[in-house]
Amino acid sequence: MRDGLYLAWSLLVLALSYIVPFTLLRECRSLILYAFWLGLTLVHFAVTLLYLRGAEGWRS
Repeated sequence: MRDGLYLAWSLLVLALSYIVPFTLLRECRSLILYAFWLGLTLVHFAVTLLYLRGAEGWRS
């Protein structure tokens, strides 16, 4: 269940990283596009850290 949820989250982030810039932010000429990608990356990084923290079986 947890792996499937994380996989769905990762696919959603991947889809958002293409859909939003090429649709909603298409005419953006400022740093908003950079801020979007930075924010999305930081959120995904935080979720990945939380996911890995719960999987402590791979560490000795």
